[in-house]
Amino acid sequence: MNRLLYLFLTLTVLTFTTAIAATQLNQPSCQAIDQWANTYKPGKNLELLPDWPVNDMYADEVIVPLFGIPLKDWDRSDNTAFQGWLANCRKEAGARKDKPMLLQLGKVIKEAKNTYKQLSKLWDANIYVERIVANILRNRNESDEYIEVLKLTADAINGEDITERVNSMPRQWYGTARQATQILPFTKLLTPEQRQVHIDKLEIKQETVVTNVTEKEQRQQELMAQIAAVPNSQAGYGQLMGIYNQTDTSKMSAEEYDAFNRAFQAKRRLIQTTAEAAAAAEKSQRMNTPAPVVTRLNTMLKGDDVDAAQIEDLVLDASLSSVEFKILGPWKLNRVATMALDRREYTTTRNQLEASLKAASHDGGYVTLRTYHGKVGEVTYDEHYPGPMPVTELKTYLLERFDDPEKILIDRPGAINIIWRDGDRFLQISADNSVSFARQLFDVQSHVSIKVWSEDFDDYIKAGDARCEKIASKPQQSLSVKEKQDYMMSCREP
Repeated sequence: MNRLLYLFLTLTVLTFTTAIAATQLNQPSCQAIDQWANTYKPGKNLELLPDWPVNDMYADEVIVPLFGIPLKDWDRSDNTAFQGWLANCRKEAGARKDKPMLLQLGKVIKEAKNTYKQLSKLWDANIYVERIVANILRNRNESDEYIEVLKLTADAINGEDITERVNSMPRQWYGTARQATQILPFTKLLTPEQRQVHIDKLEIKQETVVTNVTEKEQRQQELMAQIAAVPNSQAGYGQLMGIYNQTDTSKMSAEEYDAFNRAFQAKRRLIQTTAEAAAAAEKSQRMNTPAPVVTRLNTMLKGDDVDAAQIEDLVLDASLSSVEFKILGPWKLNRVATMALDRREYTTTRNQLEASLKAASHDGGYVTLRTYHGKVGEVTYDEHYPGPMPVTELKTYLLERFDDPEKILIDRPGAINIIWRDGDRFLQISADNSVSFARQLFDVQSHVSIKVWSEDFDDYIKAGDARCEKIASKPQQSLSVKEKQDYMMSCREP
């Protein structure tokens, strides 16, 4: 025998055997199946479940003794095995040339196909109900209203009309509760065992939610007591804000949040008078003290010459991963989401920013990295200050430290922007008495920006710009896919 044909037949037999073995039905003899098939009368039906008609040859009292399980409890593997048995018995009838039995089994097989369609309705109904229940169980907004949704879902599975109860649910819960009404047309096709499986899941969830709601109420009471215990002093204001910042209000109901917020606002008003006076005095001092920009540059900007200039330990032309490790690690900055593939940005959290302003008179910094071929080609460090920028002092310091610049872009009483170049490195420093929109809420009024980049990166940018300019000059219809992709990426490989 051809080896491939032998392998195919072997796999076929194994597959059929596995499918048969997977069934939970008892396999009758062909003699028993033939006797059962002879009871078939077309059109004589009964309802094993409401609105679920099948031929009366599938009555429980007939099917259970023969196959061991009522028809309504069959699954897909059972039906597959059953149809295989019918086909096999019909083959045997043909082999013994029993023409009447052959014809009768043909009718029964045809009826079995109609029965399969009916069984599919049961299976589909259970799957649909299972999906609705799973979706309702996924809800994380634990509350008394959610408990009611779980109850009415269980009642719907039991066939109860829950429409009025759903319509009376609060607006924010109506959509969730309405899912349960979609179960109603399918519940009559569920067996009692199937109903109980779904109901058990809902009841277990209900018990969990009841426990969690009780615990949440206790936590709410403890939170109210904690707010009430905050001292009415300036120190108490920080303590109160700590409570506020550490409280996860996302899991609160509207009523819980309202109670929490009212307690918080009431306590804040009690301590606000003295706190505002102290804060106003401190702010006045900070806003009138010149920015310590020269001291900061002595600390932040390494190297005595432009060709050795470096912002702290952020090394140019190093791998992006090594530089980012320092920023996220020792620097303790957080990455900011951006759409650009060749640029990454990092900044402080709000708490870090406010603490830095209070302790060091600067905002903690904002770092921007630009990359090429996986390396860092440009580093920019922006820093903001509460006090005014001493532009004249800063300019004198920079010219003494780095000598004559290559280019002075801005030089006026309130702002400077200067570029130096030496060897394979560029340095640009700008400062003024203006701040970005993102920093306007933090009582800062001036800022300095330090940028260093390599000659290789500068060539890379120029080459990309030149390529994009060349692509832009071509007719759109003549561009290759590669050229279009390059243009969308600004002709660069970050």
